[in-house]
Formats: sequence, structure tokens, C-alpha cells
Amino acid sequence: MARDLAPTLSDMRRAIARLRRLRDEADLTLAPFSDERALVERFIEIISEASRSIPQDVKDDFPHMGWRRVADVGNHIRHAYHRVDREILLNIMEHDLDLLDETLSRIQSRLSGE
Repeated sequence: MARDLAPTLSDMRRAIARLRRLRDEADLTLAPFSDERALVERFIEIISEASRSIPQDVKDDFPHMGWRRVADVGNHIRHAYHRVDREILLNIMEHDLDLLDETLSRIQSRLSGE
């Protein structure tokens, strides 16, 4: 399982790194249909979709993560794009990335120790 999950975790962490870079290097306006908003939404979608590939038993070991919320945000962006508030995106970038990245790092460490 570690080999199968490794690319997923890596993709998620790369998307987080890109979001952090955008957050830290730019004065984000996240205006509708702007390139920066499209990038932010796409990286969040990647994280969301990839999270669905993490086995439930692994998720169960990290209940603090709010896995359902991680998965659901991608659906919201895809299916209710016209109602995605800028503040939701900024909140994810400001408050959720660090916890998710730390959790993914812990999962990677655990899998590499198997």
C-alpha cells in the first residue's frame, strides 16, 4: 500500500506548497475568473480529489483532519463554482494548509517505516 499511496501524498503536498507560495508571494484578490483564482481552485481540487484515495483506515488514525471536509470542498468548487466565496478560499489557504501538510507528512513517515 505504501507505494500506491506515495504518489497521492506527494501530489497533495506539492499542491499545498504551490498554494503556500501563492499565498506568501502575491497580494491575492481572487477575483472571479482571474488566473490566480483558477490556480487556487485547481490546487484545492487536486488536494480534495487525491484525499479520496487515502484508505479509510489511514484516515481513521488522523480524525482531527476533517477528511470529509477536505473531500467536500472540491465538490463545492466543481459544482457550485458560482457560489464559492473568496473568503472560503482565503480561509483554506490561511488556516488549513499547515495542519493538512503536517498530517500528510506523518502519514508518509508512517508508510516509509513499514
